[in-house]
Amino acid sequence: MTDATTQRSPQVADFELSPELAAFRKTCRDFAERELRPHAAQWDRETKFPADAVRKAAALGLLRVTTPRAYGGSELGNVASCVMLEEINRCCASTGVTISVHNSLVSSPLAKWGNDEQKRRYFPKLVTGEWIGAYCLSEAGSGSDAAALTCAAKETGDGFVLDGPKLWITTGSEAHFYIVFA
Repeated sequence: MTDATTQRSPQVADFELSPELAAFRKTCRDFAERELRPHAAQWDRETKFPADAVRKAAALGLLRVTTPRAYGGSELGNVASCVMLEEINRCCASTGVTISVHNSLVSSPLAKWGNDEQKRRYFPKLVTGEWIGAYCLSEAGSGSDAAALTCAAKETGDGFVLDGPKLWITTGSEAHFYIVFA
């Protein structure tokens, strides 16, 4: 065959990081090697939440990667988030989950669906790490199948009342802000 489809060269993905992302990766790697690797096994054995390490991650800006600049974020985006999480998870996967949930499953929905007043109210505490976010989806009867949730939000005159259980809430015992699916 010699038609146009067989004569095209295959697409090649460019996985080279920009100089900015390469510098960000080095910052994340250095942080993970210094603050996480030496303690990760002990935190796991003791089932201890690494509060000091998460505060230090926040000071480096690692809790604001997906947040819009207008609300105090760095708005580096999902590729930067992936680069960061590779380095964090390489040294401590549980801290990586906390940072990932905070950025992607808490801050991203707030940025996309929160109103301006909610963003102005909550982002200042979330981007600095003063507050840690949690994501509440899973239920005993549905796991992570969002279509099978039984928890309901019932509107009242003053807001909403949640009715139904949630399980397996990542960082639930440490969080100050919760995104709840109902």
